[in-house]
Amino acid sequence: VAGIAGILCVTAGVVLAYTGFGPSVGTMFLAGAIVLFGAVFAYALRSDTWRRLSLHSEIDGKVNVVQDEAVQIGDRGLTLTRLAPYGKAMIGGKVWEVKSPEGLIDPQMPVEVVRIVNHQILVRPCKTDAQNEQTK
Repeated sequence: VAGIAGILCVTAGVVLAYTGFGPSVGTMFLAGAIVLFGAVFAYALRSDTWRRLSLHSEIDGKVNVVQDEAVQIGDRGLTLTRLAPYGKAMIGGKVWEVKSPEGLIDPQMPVEVVRIVNHQILVRPCKTDAQNEQTK
Protein backbone atom coordinates (compact mmCIF):
# COMPACT_ATOMS: atom_id res chain seq x y z
CA VAL A 1 0.00 0.00 0.00
CA ALA A 2 2.77 2.42 0.90
CA GLY A 3 4.70 1.66 -2.30
CA ILE A 4 1.65 2.16 -4.50
CA ALA A 5 0.79 5.38 -2.68
CA GLY A 6 4.37 6.60 -3.19
CA ILE A 7 4.25 5.86 -6.93
CA LEU A 8 0.91 7.67 -7.21
CA CYS A 9 2.31 10.70 -5.37
CA VAL A 10 5.39 10.89 -7.61
CA THR A 11 3.19 10.53 -10.69
CA ALA A 12 0.91 13.30 -9.43
CA GLY A 13 3.97 15.49 -8.79
CA VAL A 14 5.24 14.99 -12.34
CA VAL A 15 1.78 15.74 -13.79
CA LEU A 16 1.51 18.90 -11.67
CA ALA A 17 5.01 19.97 -12.77
CA TYR A 18 3.96 19.62 -16.44
CA THR A 19 0.68 21.51 -15.95
CA GLY A 20 1.94 24.17 -13.55
CA PHE A 21 5.44 24.94 -14.84
CA GLY A 22 5.39 23.83 -18.46
CA PRO A 23 6.96 21.05 -20.49
CA SER A 24 10.63 21.86 -19.78
CA VAL A 25 10.26 21.77 -15.96
CA GLY A 26 7.92 18.76 -16.19
CA THR A 27 10.50 16.86 -18.24
CA MET A 28 13.19 17.65 -15.64
CA PHE A 29 10.91 16.35 -12.87
CA LEU A 30 10.18 13.22 -14.90
CA ALA A 31 13.90 12.61 -15.57
CA GLY A 32 14.69 13.15 -11.88
CA ALA A 33 11.97 10.69 -10.83
CA ILE A 34 13.25 8.06 -13.28
CA VAL A 35 16.85 8.48 -12.08
CA LEU A 36 15.77 8.35 -8.43
CA PHE A 37 13.64 5.22 -8.94
CA GLY A 38 16.49 3.58 -10.88
CA ALA A 39 19.00 4.31 -8.09
CA VAL A 40 16.66 2.98 -5.38
CA PHE A 41 15.87 -0.11 -7.46
CA ALA A 42 19.58 -0.83 -8.11
CA TYR A 43 20.38 -0.39 -4.41
CA ALA A 44 17.53 -2.73 -3.43
CA LEU A 45 18.75 -5.47 -5.79
CA ARG A 46 22.16 -5.68 -4.18
CA SER A 47 22.33 -8.81 -2.03
CA ASP A 48 24.21 -7.00 0.72
CA THR A 49 21.24 -4.64 1.23
CA TRP A 50 18.85 -7.44 2.17
CA ARG A 51 21.43 -9.16 4.37
CA ARG A 52 21.73 -6.02 6.49
CA LEU A 53 17.95 -5.64 6.73
CA SER A 54 17.13 -9.28 7.47
CA LEU A 55 16.67 -10.80 10.91
CA HIS A 56 19.62 -12.90 12.05
CA SER A 57 18.30 -14.34 15.31
CA GLU A 58 17.05 -17.88 15.72
CA ILE A 59 13.81 -19.04 17.24
CA ASP A 60 14.61 -21.25 20.19
CA GLY A 61 11.06 -22.08 21.26
CA LYS A 62 9.96 -25.67 21.25
CA VAL A 63 6.82 -27.73 21.21
CA ASN A 64 5.85 -29.89 24.17
CA VAL A 65 7.51 -33.21 23.57
CA VAL A 66 5.55 -35.66 25.67
CA GLN A 67 7.68 -38.79 25.57
CA ASP A 68 8.21 -41.91 27.64
CA GLU A 69 4.95 -41.35 29.48
CA ALA A 70 6.27 -38.18 31.18
CA VAL A 71 2.68 -36.95 31.43
CA GLN A 72 -0.25 -39.32 31.53
CA ILE A 73 -4.01 -38.92 31.61
CA GLY A 74 -5.07 -38.43 35.20
CA ASP A 75 -1.87 -36.69 36.31
CA ARG A 76 -2.48 -33.62 38.44
CA GLY A 77 -0.65 -30.35 38.57
CA LEU A 78 -0.90 -26.66 39.34
CA THR A 79 -1.38 -23.82 36.87
CA LEU A 80 1.45 -21.29 36.82
CA THR A 81 -0.24 -18.80 34.52
CA ARG A 82 -3.84 -18.11 33.62
CA LEU A 83 -5.14 -20.60 31.08
CA ALA A 84 -7.05 -18.53 28.53
CA PRO A 85 -7.29 -21.21 27.08
CA TYR A 86 -3.51 -21.77 26.80
CA GLY A 87 -1.02 -21.29 29.60
CA LYS A 88 1.65 -23.02 31.65
CA ALA A 89 1.23 -25.62 34.36
CA MET A 90 3.57 -27.60 36.58
CA ILE A 91 2.84 -31.31 36.11
CA GLY A 92 5.14 -34.01 37.42
CA GLY A 93 7.80 -31.50 38.44
CA LYS A 94 8.12 -30.02 34.93
CA VAL A 95 6.58 -26.94 33.33
CA TRP A 96 4.31 -27.71 30.37
CA GLU A 97 2.23 -25.63 27.99
CA VAL A 98 -1.34 -26.80 28.47
CA LYS A 99 -4.79 -26.02 27.13
CA SER A 100 -8.10 -25.79 28.92
CA PRO A 101 -10.98 -26.68 26.58
CA GLU A 102 -13.48 -25.82 29.33
CA GLY A 103 -12.60 -22.11 29.51
CA LEU A 104 -10.47 -19.90 31.72
CA ILE A 105 -8.53 -21.23 34.71
CA ASP A 106 -6.79 -18.88 37.13
CA PRO A 107 -3.16 -19.23 38.24
CA GLN A 108 -2.31 -21.51 41.18
CA MET A 109 -5.36 -23.72 40.56
CA PRO A 110 -5.16 -27.53 40.61
CA VAL A 111 -5.70 -29.18 37.22
CA GLU A 112 -5.93 -32.72 35.91
CA VAL A 113 -4.76 -34.03 32.54
CA VAL A 114 -7.77 -35.28 30.54
CA ARG A 115 -6.25 -35.85 27.08
CA ILE A 116 -2.96 -35.68 25.18
CA VAL A 117 -3.41 -35.00 21.46
CA ASN A 118 -0.48 -34.27 19.10
CA HIS A 119 1.82 -33.07 21.90
CA GLN A 120 -0.98 -30.87 23.25
CA ILE A 121 -1.88 -31.47 26.88
CA LEU A 122 -5.55 -30.82 27.66
CA VAL A 123 -6.44 -30.16 31.30
CA ARG A 124 -9.50 -29.38 33.37
CA PRO A 125 -9.82 -27.90 36.83
CA CYS A 126 -9.96 -30.50 39.56
CA LYS A 127 -11.29 -30.20 43.07
CA THR A 128 -8.92 -30.03 45.99
CA ASP A 129 -9.36 -32.29 49.02
CA ALA A 130 -11.05 -29.41 50.92
CA GLN A 131 -13.57 -28.96 48.09
CA ASN A 132 -14.24 -32.72 48.02
CA GLU A 133 -14.99 -32.64 51.77
CA GLN A 134 -17.48 -29.77 51.32
CA THR A 135 -19.43 -31.59 48.60
CA LYS A 136 -19.95 -34.73 50.74
